[in-house]
Amino acid sequence: MKLFIRRLQIYFYKPQRLLVASAVALLTFFALTFGWIQTTKFAKRKIYQAITTASKKLNMPIDVKNIRVTPAGALLENIVVGTEANVVISQMNAEVSINPFSETFGKLENLTVHNIRIKAPSENAAQALKGLQKDSKEPKESQAEQVNNLVNRFFSSLPTNSLTFKSAGVSLIDESGKTIFASKGIKLHINKLTKKVLFRAESFKTIGISEKNLQGRFQYSTRKGQFQFFAKRKSKPAGGKDLWSLSGTANHDLDSLTLKTNAKYIPSFLSDRLKKITGQTKGMNLTANIQLDKTPKGELVFGAAIKSDGLVINNPTISTDAVGHIRYLADAKGVISGDLRSIKVSTFNLQIPQRNTGKYTKNSPEIKGNLNATLTSLDPIEFKVDGQVSMDSTPCQAIIDASPKGLTPNLDEFVLSGSMAAGLRFRLDTLKPDDLYFDVFDTAYDCLVIKAPYSFTKEHLNGAFTLQRYVKGLPDPIDVSVNPFSSDYTPIESIAKTVNLALVTSEDNAFFMHKGIDLFALENAIHRNFKEKRIAVGGSTITMQTVKNLYLGNERTISRKIQEFFLAWHLEKILDKNRILEIYMNIVEFGPGVYGITNASQHFFAKHPFDLNLVESAYLASVLPSPKGRYHNFCNGRLSTGFKDLMYGLLKRMLHLNRIPYERYASAMGIQLEFNNRSRQTTEGCQSSEADDL
Repeated sequence: MKLFIRRLQIYFYKPQRLLVASAVALLTFFALTFGWIQTTKFAKRKIYQAITTASKKLNMPIDVKNIRVTPAGALLENIVVGTEANVVISQMNAEVSINPFSETFGKLENLTVHNIRIKAPSENAAQALKGLQKDSKEPKESQAEQVNNLVNRFFSSLPTNSLTFKSAGVSLIDESGKTIFASKGIKLHINKLTKKVLFRAESFKTIGISEKNLQGRFQYSTRKGQFQFFAKRKSKPAGGKDLWSLSGTANHDLDSLTLKTNAKYIPSFLSDRLKKITGQTKGMNLTANIQLDKTPKGELVFGAAIKSDGLVINNPTISTDAVGHIRYLADAKGVISGDLRSIKVSTFNLQIPQRNTGKYTKNSPEIKGNLNATLTSLDPIEFKVDGQVSMDSTPCQAIIDASPKGLTPNLDEFVLSGSMAAGLRFRLDTLKPDDLYFDVFDTAYDCLVIKAPYSFTKEHLNGAFTLQRYVKGLPDPIDVSVNPFSSDYTPIESIAKTVNLALVTSEDNAFFMHKGIDLFALENAIHRNFKEKRIAVGGSTITMQTVKNLYLGNERTISRKIQEFFLAWHLEKILDKNRILEIYMNIVEFGPGVYGITNASQHFFAKHPFDLNLVESAYLASVLPSPKGRYHNFCNGRLSTGFKDLMYGLLKRMLHLNRIPYERYASAMGIQLEFNNRSRQTTEGCQSSEADDL
């Protein structure tokens, strides 16, 4: 190296050589400077031409405050689109080919956008798309043609072969200045030649949607003649696990669509809607495959396969406890109408595995059926639906074992033998509530309890036991005894028969005929509740109410109702009717803190249950559906008009059912209720009784 430098010094030592070298260097400098100036002018001209073209296509003025050209391209700053600054881009890099020996010389090769803000998106979108629409004089396009042409025009309208948003921030602002969409860290790459769009976003927020770490791709494959797409959310910006993903393909004519989804997290655009149905969820692990094919009639034939594994839901309508893990395999086939207003599910199957292992076996409960549903009105929403579901013969224990944890906690330790099968046909029309119909068919039931927790056994329920009840305003629970040696307990033979007759007539007219569940009463309750659009009546039998008071509490949940059905059947198997009625009358609530017939007789009338007359019996039976709400009749010392009609209507039903002779009915109509005034005036319950309409 030293030798090389030495030779250069010797070579340029002579003045004339030094002068020539300086002149050459100076000329080269000026030539490069002039060339760069011309290149800069050329690049700016090309950029302005592209801006003019884009302005015409968007039908909006585009103003660029500053353009700086560098060897790597051009930097555009403060770009304003629209007369009212509808779109503002703080910075944009434009790469221009400056190689004169290249075919792409002078062309914009790539645009990179930083920080973009869009105002009044609906109007801007309409203006932006106006240039992409066809002349209205041309023949009307099909939906598939519209989509394909729109995609083609979108890519052809790009000023370069490649458009990139590099860590950009995008916000959409309405005319009032309110931000209705905001996204940060957007990385978007659009390739005009391959018709491919890739995107990533650190955050994405709009009305009802809030997601992070999103990735996606859209591409139209000319070779395959199909649209391909996917979107997913990662748990972390880089290297994280997929929380949910959606992918699919659609053919060129849009008459065939395939969707696949995997979700360990409910996307925000679904969570708020599903929360109303499922409540809070966790542990979701859902996979689904859906195929849609359009028929010549415009209908959509579909097939779907879904698998859920590990979902836990917490919804007070379903259960007071969290329910899960919920696991199932489901598949369905059917047809959706072209206007998307009706769906026909020709077949569906739902299989539920064993709760603890999650394994599917030949004994796993399987529900199958079909369904027809039609949406008749959108505002208000009205619909009609009919179909049937059935379950083939299945071991009773397999059904218990398949129940998700938290759904039937009182049944988990039961051991059953035998099997059961059942089917249900139904029809529902919100515009014709009187046409509600359901029918149970092909039932087979030979389940037998071979082991149960002690509190559910015959020995326990036929013996002495005590329940605890919490009363508002009292710090400690009170004891409710089912014990012959307790002063609060009265055996059935020591209770006036008029009480038994009034309670059965009021609460469960078919008590001595059914086996714990009265399907006719249940059907009537469903009809009334649906017609009144509220839970007006429950259709519960005295046996079911006894079960509720013994084990389940007062919450109105699906869980309680399922357990109520099973335990009512169980109670009827191990106890006789009189014992069930005896337990019920000694534990049921007749008013705030007033439990059992013994306390009720003393509290309301200062009598023993054996001494109650017919009118007093009718009064006690009439308060049972709402013991707190109807307590004000006692507190006021007189009956409201509505309650009188209810009570004397009960007496009339007892007469018509031949449970009392006419003479007793006639004499009862002249009896005036005499309340226990001492109790009425001193009880704290009267100070805060909640009056209903009776």
